[in-house]
Formats: sequence, C-alpha cells, structure tokens
Amino acid sequence: MNRRQRRYGVSDKKAFSKIIRGIVKRSGGNQSAAERATGIDQANLARWQVRPPDELPEKSYRAIFEAASDQEKVELHSALIGPPARGIWWAYDQWLKSWEQRLSRGHDVRWAMSETGITRIDATKDRSPLPWRLAERREILKHLKAQRPWVLNRFQSFLEKRGHLGARSDMAIARAVDPLLDGPESGFVERSWRDLSDDELARFVDAGLARERILLNRSPDVMRTQEISELSLDDFRKQFGSRHIVKE
Repeated sequence: MNRRQRRYGVSDKKAFSKIIRGIVKRSGGNQSAAERATGIDQANLARWQVRPPDELPEKSYRAIFEAASDQEKVELHSALIGPPARGIWWAYDQWLKSWEQRLSRGHDVRWAMSETGITRIDATKDRSPLPWRLAERREILKHLKAQRPWVLNRFQSFLEKRGHLGARSDMAIARAVDPLLDGPESGFVERSWRDLSDDELARFVDAGLARERILLNRSPDVMRTQEISELSLDDFRKQFGSRHIVKE
C-alpha cells in the first residue's frame, strides 16, 4: 500500500478528543507549545478537541502516538479500532504480552559458574533488580551501537519508513538478539555474544533483523488489524488457510 494513502478511521471520537486535550494540557494548555511538541498545526489541535476527524492521516497518528502517555497510547488504539477489529487487536495485544514474558524469562533456568563447578539458578528465585536477559540484551545493543551502528540504524530507518512504533518494534530487535543469550541457559555450550568478533556479532544481528523486516513488510499494527477485520472468509482462507476458520 502506498504510504501516502494510509489513513486511520476514528471510531471513538469522544476518546480521541480526550487524548488531544491531554496532550495540549501537558503543554500548559498552550496550543502553540503543543504544536511544537507534536508537529500538528494549532488549527487541527483546536478543532480535534471538539470535533475529531473521521479519518486520521498516518503522519498525524504517529505524531499523536509519540506525544501520548502510555495510557493514552492504549486509548488511542481503542479510539481508532472499530468494533469488528477490537477482538483481533485484543488477540494481538495478548500475543505481544506473551512474547514480552518469554523474552524476559527465557527457559526459566540459567546456569552460573562457581569455584566448585556449575550451579543452577531458577529464574523464579532470581532476586536481581533487573532480569538478567534484559540486562544482557542492553549490553549487546550498547556494544553494537558503539562498534557497528549501521546495523540498528538501518533497521530503525526501515521501521520509520513502514510506520511501525512501540512494542512490536522492540520485540523485533529482542528476537534478533535473543539467541545470543542461550549460553547461560545451555550450560555455556552455546556461544556467548562476547565470544563473537564484532563482525560476527553485526552479521548475526543483521540476519535476525532481515527476518523481522520480511515479517514487518506490512501495514502498521492498527491499520493491519482493520484490514484483517475487513477480509471476507474466502480472502481470509487464501491468506491464512482453512485450518483457522471455524463453524459457529
């Protein structure tokens, strides 16, 4: 789909207006300051507080999303998704949360080394202030940004071009990096990222991100949800297979 044609239907106008008022309020009630914060002109900010549009251009959606609080981001998606698509969005949100938990906890068991040998650490009993997988992932990304910045910069450019924001983008990067965390869970048989040269690390992460680019070569989440909800059963069958159609 041509990016210039992407527009989001506003299904809950009352909720949408509330979000715009919240953004303006955080700018001290100053619409000029809100314009500078969002890039949305004052005329639209004033109008949308009382008379929301029927459709929202993608550029405006992205600006509002970036300026919104975490709670407002949730409300924004609800405001843009009509009733037929809300079940799909709920399922997608649950899938994202499941992946977030999986990427945080891994296989629930990791190993550490002591003077007497290898020691098992149960993730449910790990009292570290930051989950070890998250801490290790941050180190990998920090190192990669310093030594081979083109890897993440190229992927970020792709995300911006395709209009992908938020949790799915974070998940894509985590999934590309995650196999490099297998060492402590495999008894240190699998290679650690510290065991790789900088070139190997860059090639590995770039290959993982190439896979994610294929998966994300689609409309942004909210629009994709709307598109799926509008498929006929025949079109759905062609796209996803008959196994995923049930009789009610």
